[in-house]
Amino acid sequence: MPKLAVWQAAKHSAVKCLLLVRLLSAPFQSFRKHYARPALPFQYLHLLPSATSASIKSVSADHVNSCRQRGYSLFKGKVNHVKLLGQLFDRCQMVLVQLVDFLSRSTAHSTVTGTGKKCPYFELLPDLCKMSALHIEPQIALHAARPLIAEAAGAHRKEPRAKIPISPDSGSSLCKWEPGGKALRSSLPARDCGALSSELYLVFWSLSLYDITVPTREYDAQIALIRSKINVAHREFLEPDRRKKEMARCLNTINSLVAELEFQKHHYQQIMTDLEAQRNSLLGTIVEDQRRSISEALLENCIMPRVTITPEDALFCAIFFKQLHSLETTNFSSLQYYDRVVKDVFPVIYCATDQEARCLGIFLRATFEPLTHWRFDRRRYDMEAGSKLGFSVAIGSASRCTYEQYCTVFTKWHDKITKVALHSLSHYKDHGRACLLVLIKLIGVYPIYKHVSTQLLGLLEAIQVQEDMKDVQAMAKRYCTLLKKSEDTLVEESLLQRDILGSKAQVPAPGTKRQASAANKQRRSPKVSLARDQE
Repeated sequence: MPKLAVWQAAKHSAVKCLLLVRLLSAPFQSFRKHYARPALPFQYLHLLPSATSASIKSVSADHVNSCRQRGYSLFKGKVNHVKLLGQLFDRCQMVLVQLVDFLSRSTAHSTVTGTGKKCPYFELLPDLCKMSALHIEPQIALHAARPLIAEAAGAHRKEPRAKIPISPDSGSSLCKWEPGGKALRSSLPARDCGALSSELYLVFWSLSLYDITVPTREYDAQIALIRSKINVAHREFLEPDRRKKEMARCLNTINSLVAELEFQKHHYQQIMTDLEAQRNSLLGTIVEDQRRSISEALLENCIMPRVTITPEDALFCAIFFKQLHSLETTNFSSLQYYDRVVKDVFPVIYCATDQEARCLGIFLRATFEPLTHWRFDRRRYDMEAGSKLGFSVAIGSASRCTYEQYCTVFTKWHDKITKVALHSLSHYKDHGRACLLVLIKLIGVYPIYKHVSTQLLGLLEAIQVQEDMKDVQAMAKRYCTLLKKSEDTLVEESLLQRDILGSKAQVPAPGTKRQASAANKQRRSPKVSLARDQE
């Protein structure tokens, strides 16, 4: 029976849910005997949500198995083919993300017996403590629980003093998923790091890209496109009824988009208001001895586990910490954060799959874009970075990082990325694929110096002439073409250094020695404190 016919014949959502996993994993059925995660052991079934229907229990167990499959395919696989293992890991990740999205969007599921019993998503998902007992990774458990946390937060925001019961059973309600509730905070994964508060950890994992950004340009572009279709319909459709029907359809779509945009703007303002109110408490409780480890703790517990889950999560990570910088969050050093991102996140390409490399490229591009803008626009730097609390030379210091100091640090970051990229491309058989996937995403923000582009092109020539790895060869040709197209935007590092020195020399000379001494002391800035391991 064809797969499409099987899908159409499935009358119940629970059956379709199981078919979804099987259809998505069909290309790897031949390797199932090497990688398949064993069925959920019998002794773990009591941890699943209590349900009277066997189909609900089956869907819940299948959900848990899909969460466990990713790590099992990586650490318990018997085939040593790296490329195939990476593709299988990405496929397990894709199945899990789509399954979570499918279940969370379904408001109710009917049982296989057709009794009509409804089963919301929160009844299918165990709580965080039970998922931890099922050996599900914290980032996967929180990813699966995020729709419930968002729904509970939205209901609490509308009626802050009211409870949110969904069923008579208190354990089967959204109350336990409220971000500010004790039930959720007590079930968070244990953290022995004193440099990260549970409040920031919960805020980071409970929000999504929809909460912290509004794609106004995309909405405006789509609305303009539909308006152009109205003009085309007015000219080309000669039949009045057909023209009127097409124009009405376009106008309804425009009205829906406008209403949706206004709703998201209102939701965004609510989230930003909440973050503004919490900016002093997110990291304000960190003791002074632990403040230099905040950036490392954020990378370890927040960014690294989430940045490679989906492209949306990668973009969220970059925008979220940019928002913390804009809000001037207490004890959050933007300089130390960006320094750790360059030194710790970019080298992940040495052990990244294809999908993870694409996500890293999205995250790094969104992170480097404002850094590049600040490097070439001093007025923008003074307004968006130099005046912010995160650009203090040290946490708690009143002195800010000057533009000249930032240019020096930016050059060190650029050199660090160049060192890793050149090493990866010189060993292209092991790391070239992931490195090229990241570099393709970074076109326009890296490289910015002509001599770095020349070094990269030299290594790309060697990759393009080899015949052993056709896929890497094709990506090298593509990146080489993109790099050559961007040559007009690259600059000479010597010219940039001369401009910086020229800006220093333009300071007017004081009239007396006492004034000159005072001016020299004012221009003399303290050393910027970055990471512990200066490189």
